[in-house]
Amino acid sequence: MTQVAERAAAMAAVAILRAMVVADMAWVSLTLVLVAGRVAGDVRVFAMGVPS
Repeated sequence: MTQVAERAAAMAAVAILRAMVVADMAWVSLTLVLVAGRVAGDVRVFAMGVPS
């Protein structure tokens, strides 16, 4: 019975770690999207400001 409980605890720990990694990846991708949008906006403004 203790072996089953230990296995369940280990699986729960792995699931929690996996969820944390997924959340971290989501935050990183969101940050990258925001940064890319900001950079694209700056480039667009700079391109408009430069006389062609």
